[in-house]
Amino acid sequence: MQLEPDGDGGLSQQQYLGATSRPLTEQIAEAQRTAKGLLVSGDGGEGQREAVATPFVIQAAPRLPLPPALRCCIVTAPSLPLSRPASTASAPGPLILRRVRLESSGGPALEVSEGTACELYDCFVNGSVKLAKSSSAKLVRTDVFGAAGSGVEGRAFAQLVLAACTIRDCVGNGLLLRHGQADISDCTIRNCGQSGLVLGPGTWRLSGNTLSSNGQYGVWAEAGTRAEWRQSLCTGNLLGDRGGRGELAGWQGSGLAPGEECRIWSEPRGKWIRAEVREIASAQDEVVVAIRKRKFAKTPVEPGDDGPDAEHVIGEGEPGVEVCLKCRQPEYGHCAVGAESHRHSPRR
Repeated sequence: MQLEPDGDGGLSQQQYLGATSRPLTEQIAEAQRTAKGLLVSGDGGEGQREAVATPFVIQAAPRLPLPPALRCCIVTAPSLPLSRPASTASAPGPLILRRVRLESSGGPALEVSEGTACELYDCFVNGSVKLAKSSSAKLVRTDVFGAAGSGVEGRAFAQLVLAACTIRDCVGNGLLLRHGQADISDCTIRNCGQSGLVLGPGTWRLSGNTLSSNGQYGVWAEAGTRAEWRQSLCTGNLLGDRGGRGELAGWQGSGLAPGEECRIWSEPRGKWIRAEVREIASAQDEVVVAIRKRKFAKTPVEPGDDGPDAEHVIGEGEPGVEVCLKCRQPEYGHCAVGAESHRHSPRR
């Protein structure tokens, strides 16, 4: 699938059909005959299925206070040149939707038909997105919510890209994906009635996602599943954060893995400090880190100090500060890393 970097297909203003007050079906039909895109200025649609031949662009007219609502199920349809048989025609370009709201009364709000592609940028989808065999989709900064089943569902599809999206408040699963490939990054999947993410066999890459407060599992990986999991967080899911017999390479439910860079907040210094993850204490849901680019100098522990787990940190011209040997945190308060918990405070 050829993905446009800016999501507008490179069209000039003259290549759009301007917004009118005519019914949505008529606007789309006329735009497909006379232009390469349609500007939408107001709500339209009556719950019907609206087939849109690709390639095509539908986007909100400029300077609208809210995204216009398309109250229908958008269905992508290939547009083949009449001069060539279907067997020799190249794959069509995508249907591109920008800054619009798709609304469906219980059914899918978007169906990507077999062999077609669709891209959504800065959209709202009140309903589900379904991917047919050999179809492709890309969703960027898009909110999918309120689906009667799964939010995004696909089987034997070609490719799915989700970037900075939110999938929420679906009756079924957030994502239900089998026999395809997907790149899912920086997304939030929450408050779904079943699991946040269900994966079957396929090629799956997940990075920087949050899966929380779902009714079953954060991630359910079916037997035979192999997925890459990086810097993602699962928390507060009713039956557990992870289930199934599939493999999630790099799984860390806390969102961090040993050796990864991170930052920790220093209250005395009032800023974030660069650090590196040393280990994950899963039983206590805690992370042990080492502060980077600092010089540590041990000094004898005086009577009245907090015991053998305290030391002094000397660096960057600052006075000595007591820290925990395990967490290296130069802060006030209770240190609860490991079994030997204690309190520590800066030395004056």
